[in-house]
Amino acid sequence: MAHVVPFDTLAYAKTLKAHGISAEHAEAHTRALLQVLQERMSIKQETQNIVDKPSVSSNKDFENNIDTTFARLESNFSKYKIELIQWMCSISFCQAIIIILALK
Repeated sequence: MAHVVPFDTLAYAKTLKAHGISAEHAEAHTRALLQVLQERMSIKQETQNIVDKPSVSSNKDFENNIDTTFARLESNFSKYKIELIQWMCSISFCQAIIIILALK
């Protein structure tokens, strides 16, 4: 698809002719430059479309990655919670023994 490029081809060709370039070469150069500008505009538009519209698969991958990360965190929290409870029970048991021995 050809994009509209704000480029005055007639003025450009006339400038080339005024500086000694033959009419045939000036027109060829103008067409070549216009083609390059249109291609660059096309690439720029395609890039902007990619940036503006993230793909659905990348969003789903991102959501799956977040879900997996949260699942791992919950698993780690559960493991540490059990360890903390075991440690607290051990300390409480030791304190009870110390109190019983101190009261004898």
